[in-house]
Amino acid sequence: MTDIVEHLRDIGGTGFPNWADDAADEIERLRAALEWFEKQRQDAIRRAEVVHAPEDEAVLTLCRRHGFGAVMDSAARQWARLPEGKLGAFFIGGCIGDTTARAALTQEGKG
Repeated sequence: MTDIVEHLRDIGGTGFPNWADDAADEIERLRAALEWFEKQRQDAIRRAEVVHAPEDEAVLTLCRRHGFGAVMDSAARQWARLPEGKLGAFFIGGCIGDTTARAALTQEGKG
């Protein structure tokens, strides 16, 4: 356990409200989420190295013109509108982003 987590747990154990334990638990949850995200990112990088689809060039052109996030968001919304779409293999929503998780861990000295 890191120093800040230990410190928060120490503070929580001296009669203060449970906020210190809650904060330490949240740091651990963020660390686990960041580890999961990193695994997903590495898997995506490996997939990008080996999968080459005929539509890649057209999609790349579209993404460069409109933005990668805009294209993914549009595709997800359009798919969800289809009767067979709904929430299938791909959907996109709001995300905290790598920056938020890293900022929380950096305060802890782990980022």
